[in-house]
Amino acid sequence: MNYIQIIICLIVFHMPKAFFAMGEYHQYCNLAQSQDFEIHKATRAADPSRIQALLTGSQIEKVNTVNAYGETALHIAASMGNLDLVTVLTNNKALIDVQDNGGCTPLYNAAKMGYVEIVTFLVYKKKAKVNTVNAYGETPLHIAASIGKLDLVTVLTNNKALIDVRDKGGCTPLYNAAEMGYVEIVTFLVYKKKAKVNLPSVRGITALMIAASNGHDTIASKLTEAGADINRISLSGSTALSIAVAQGHHAIVQSLLTKGALQNKDSQDPHIQRIFKLAESNACVYKEVPGLSEKFAKTYHLLKTFQETATATNSGEA
Repeated sequence: MNYIQIIICLIVFHMPKAFFAMGEYHQYCNLAQSQDFEIHKATRAADPSRIQALLTGSQIEKVNTVNAYGETALHIAASMGNLDLVTVLTNNKALIDVQDNGGCTPLYNAAKMGYVEIVTFLVYKKKAKVNTVNAYGETPLHIAASIGKLDLVTVLTNNKALIDVRDKGGCTPLYNAAEMGYVEIVTFLVYKKKAKVNLPSVRGITALMIAASNGHDTIASKLTEAGADINRISLSGSTALSIAVAQGHHAIVQSLLTKGALQNKDSQDPHIQRIFKLAESNACVYKEVPGLSEKFAKTYHLLKTFQETATATNSGEA
């Protein structure tokens, strides 16, 4: 995969998840090495004595030399998770909050790789800025939530990381954690840090909707308990219930129905009718598909039973 291909992958959906998965990161490093200066090469070689030798006397300014990607040696050391290198560089006037061509700081790089020791050092010892955003509007907290690192999330939020900051796609750290299924982080952000549960992405998708889409029933329950709007409609006209129905996540469908997703709704409402038709259609289409038939059948049965019960209740009241 060449550099251009990597960039295309990033733009398609979500930069850190695609780009900074461990395998992709190492491929990126191989590309970057051809553009390195001596200080970068010494850092990649994990050679603190060589680094120190390069930074003697008037040469100390070389510590902040950038390669073609705008990276300093500190960016690389933080990405490697090497505290010795980070210490040598920061003790030799390495800029702490310098941003590379993608807007990423050394702190962001350490967070995306899950290196809590480096993050802790940069934040507590070197007073790194925790709310600097990259080219995609993402902060270190966004990526920490995306990779499920509660220890990183704790360090960052305890040091004034903005809880409800939104990236250029409108996604918050809570949204990212809900999308990836990290129950502990969702719980921490919602109950400990009072994250706002109804902030939508630019497409109008909330944390509850994305949890419903990905079948994260525990997270969906926690969000609704915390006040997530179960009837909110996205820009495409979807609700958490319709999304769960479309994916056949019957446990979430049942939970949302129990919590009033269709309560006081007119059965002739076009949106409600679409939900029932979708459930019926999926049950029919996937009837003979192993692994899918049961979950879509259960989803349809739940809605049908709910509809019949509601109809009987309304008839009795009449």
